[in-house]
Amino acid sequence: MRGSLCAAWLLIASAVPVGAQTVQVWPEVDVFVRLNAKARLLLVATTVKEADQVTDGEFGVSVDVHLKPIRRAPKLLFQLDESKNQVLTIRTGYRYLPSYSGGSTENRGLLEATARYPLTRHFGHVLLSNRNRIDFRVIDGEYSWRYRNRLSTERELSVGPVRLNPYARFEVSTTAASANSAKPN
Repeated sequence: MRGSLCAAWLLIASAVPVGAQTVQVWPEVDVFVRLNAKARLLLVATTVKEADQVTDGEFGVSVDVHLKPIRRAPKLLFQLDESKNQVLTIRTGYRYLPSYSGGSTENRGLLEATARYPLTRHFGHVLLSNRNRIDFRVIDGEYSWRYRNRLSTERELSVGPVRLNPYARFEVSTTAASANSAKPN
């Protein structure tokens, strides 16, 4: 437990801005509405605030479908978000990204599949996730798509009455512009 607290403190301390850096704040509200045992609705609202000005935002709705597990995940491995106990989740949705700083607005359809694998035997209650996502983007009338792959590891833990979920993520993406587009994305 002491090692987890030290790691969390190092992550927080390394995020403190220094010198000429500007501070960005990304407040986000996610609302999950359970539709049934295998599906839920996700409502997203987020903004990016930098130097006391809102520069970007994202608003959208998605539907998550939890597919039948390939192998039964341990019960209540993750209590804060029980969908993380599902081995495979499919998400489809829409995002609207207005620009508050005079840039381009974007309409984005998305399709993603997230596979999860609990590493309980070797690392306690650590969860490994692999999200594969395709964004179907329309930016100022020009169509493009982007493939994004994100690997994550996370572990839910308790510090007294507080429940924490520290995680580490690595993401790569590829963007393809439409044949008619002369603008870079």
